[in-house]
Amino acid sequence: MNKSDRSSLELAPSFVETFATLKKAIGVSGGEKTSLNEVQKAFLPAPDATHIFEKDFLQDLLVWWTYGGNCPLFVSGPAGAGKTSTMIQFAAHMGVPILSWTARSRMDKRDLIGHWEIKDGNTLWSPGPAYLAWKYGLVLLINEPTIAPAEVWVGCNDLLEGSSLYVEQTGETIERHPGARVVFTDNVRGASLEGSDGFYSRQLQDRSVMDRCWHLQLLGLSQEREAGLLVERLPDFLKELCASDVLHHLATQLVALADDTRTRSQQEKVGFSQNSVPLSYRSLERIFIAILSKVRVGLTDKSSASLSPVIITQAVKLGISTSLDNVHAELLERLAVTRLGNICERIGVSMVDKAKARRMIRALREQPVPPSKLI
Repeated sequence: MNKSDRSSLELAPSFVETFATLKKAIGVSGGEKTSLNEVQKAFLPAPDATHIFEKDFLQDLLVWWTYGGNCPLFVSGPAGAGKTSTMIQFAAHMGVPILSWTARSRMDKRDLIGHWEIKDGNTLWSPGPAYLAWKYGLVLLINEPTIAPAEVWVGCNDLLEGSSLYVEQTGETIERHPGARVVFTDNVRGASLEGSDGFYSRQLQDRSVMDRCWHLQLLGLSQEREAGLLVERLPDFLKELCASDVLHHLATQLVALADDTRTRSQQEKVGFSQNSVPLSYRSLERIFIAILSKVRVGLTDKSSASLSPVIITQAVKLGISTSLDNVHAELLERLAVTRLGNICERIGVSMVDKAKARRMIRALREQPVPPSKLI
């Protein structure tokens, strides 16, 4: 599946209409915010006006929601593809509460259910995420489940099959609330580590667990959409510094850089010898902001704002490469300098031009109006 061929839906009147049409066609029944209790309202996310839904993914998601809700959904895809944010925004538009929780390597089922704790000299029950989801009707979003050992999820049949939840610590049985759902999001596909792109700590999961799940892949946005989102989510102060065409050019080049790294990574054999690090959207966002900020500072303090290679290298370090070993970091930084070229000079010129234009407009506004113009 070529992600550039997949259409997307923006959060806009057209999106709202399309979302409603899809729900009606599939037979979806969603929650209403007015019918939520106080606990549910506390976990109700706010819609993000900049979030973009991939259309086919949304259709499949609605099918699972309507007909497969008793079974977990396993969403896989590369880092930064928007798996967690898409599920949270889906819950926001469905009007249902969602609780996000991340697995860890040393965990067992009790981390999901809850535990007793001593507070102010009293022994109190501290409910876990699964307990809250089952009792109050929350969507339980479990991030990175393959970090945990396979036996953890093998022992969670009650969660995987939507049955009642037995709480061994308290002796109570929690009947599953009709609104309770389970969603897993992960960079790898559960029963396969192929294409894990360096996620070496992940555990191969038991096929019996994966067999209980519905499965979706979220591969990310097209290059055009990803570039547009970078500009749209840019802080207003930075967005106003230079011309929109310059911002879109930088965003487009950054997305092309990311696509280069993703293609190179896919072509290499997974293992510790990988030389390519696929850039996620999150990394691009940090690099985007860093480049604009550094050019701005260079212009302000009269230091050189024309050294593109230096600024680009510093921005990539700030965005991601400092976390890598020296070989991988240097390769990524060189690739960025080659791809982005003299972009910082172009940004600097645009910032200067915009500043001059702002000063001119301000001067015109402050200039007294001749009496003849007032007649």
